[in-house]
Amino acid sequence: MQEEIIILQNFYQKKKRIERNKKISICQKKVDRTNRFKERTLFKCQNEKCNVTWLALKSQNTKKYCKDCLLDYLSDLMKGYHKKGIINVKGKNNPHFGISNFGQKRTEEQKRKMRISAIKHIEKFRGPLKANVGKHEKELLDQQEINNNCKIQRQYHIKELGYCVDGYDKKNNIIYEVYEKKHLGQLEKDLKRQQQIQNYLNCDFKIIWDK
Repeated sequence: MQEEIIILQNFYQKKKRIERNKKISICQKKVDRTNRFKERTLFKCQNEKCNVTWLALKSQNTKKYCKDCLLDYLSDLMKGYHKKGIINVKGKNNPHFGISNFGQKRTEEQKRKMRISAIKHIEKFRGPLKANVGKHEKELLDQQEINNNCKIQRQYHIKELGYCVDGYDKKNNIIYEVYEKKHLGQLEKDLKRQQQIQNYLNCDFKIIWDK
């Protein structure tokens, strides 16, 4: 009987201790919140005509303008875009840093150089270039090899143009491209690409439609 009483006393003592610790932790959190609030500083909008202020921690405050002034500032910048088309200021001093080529039309030579640099970047950081393969592409090219009694090199990379074709028969100098339904909406773009490849390799270009 005495042992049971001792066990019950210990149980209730532990329960009281746990409740006391909970109250202490809650009080400590309230103190931390009040301390954090005291650490906050008053910031003012940098627009001279505006008097808006806000409270924030120095380490967390990234705003220079209030919401309304920021929208006005951005709208003025966008008007500058449409007037000039291209911003001449270079680097981080450019107020439109990151979108300085707004409205610029690129030549075919510029596009070629950009494709090549993009492929080099991929190969440097992600390994060998892997092009997308169509659902029935392998079957169609395999059938073409049997019909023509030839060897088609798959995913042939033309480094000088920055293009990757579906298949290339080096012996007969023929490019094979498998076109799916999506190519119906980009026929003009595909034709330009075809002409560039034919002019460079002086080859035949055969299109296989995947129905």
